[in-house]
Amino acid sequence: FSFSIIGSGWGKQSLGLELGLPAHIQSLKAGDFISADLELIVHPISAGVYYGNSDRLRTWQDSAGSDEWQVTYNEAKAGDLNFQVFEGTLQRSFPPRVAADSSGGAVFSVALPQDWPGVLPLTIAAVPTSSGGRLWHWKGAQWKEIGADGDFQVDCEGSAGFAFTYSLKLQAAFTYSFECERFVFSQSMPTDLHSCVTTTSTSTTSGPADGATTTAPADGFMSGSVSQAAGLACFVKLWVLIHAATISKCWA
Repeated sequence: FSFSIIGSGWGKQSLGLELGLPAHIQSLKAGDFISADLELIVHPISAGVYYGNSDRLRTWQDSAGSDEWQVTYNEAKAGDLNFQVFEGTLQRSFPPRVAADSSGGAVFSVALPQDWPGVLPLTIAAVPTSSGGRLWHWKGAQWKEIGADGDFQVDCEGSAGFAFTYSLKLQAAFTYSFECERFVFSQSMPTDLHSCVTTTSTSTTSGPADGATTTAPADGFMSGSVSQAAGLACFVKLWVLIHAATISKCWA
């Protein structure tokens, strides 16, 4: 499907999202429907009213100035993650979600966004049992367990099994190299070291010119025209996400 983002300057200023059909579909019949998930991103109006501890988010906001849309634009660009999955299936690259294989394990590597301003959730899905495994991260020339203190969430997804969600604290110093991060989901510590991606995903504070079209990241984010019209006072940005479950975002 397609969509348009429309700003209104009449009366109460607002931002509207209009869904449309793909160009190749000329008509609809009874029973047709459009399915989509909406991701609601709420940012502080400015760095001056942000009371968290993420210096990176403050930097994004300071750089954006009155063009608040740049914060969302930076987040969309940072979400274009580069994955290699060796065991399991990539269900969604942002926020990362990898389905375990038939044995309940997963092996993958990813280039993480260098200047992500908070916590990035990572989900391992299709795990057969609620005690299905542990997440290992290659760090400092050894495998270290993420969530060893119980800092993770397990959700039952019915016949699809269980989903384990971990919080990657990307702003923590000396935790991630970002160029290549290796992960393994398994019952015991891995003994092998799989290969790794070398392309680093980064974001920038620059954005498209007024009325320009941004490039869609690989996992299904679709970006329409982003208006910089003066006077827009809506700081809630709506982005359409295809093939996604419920999204949770955490700012450090």
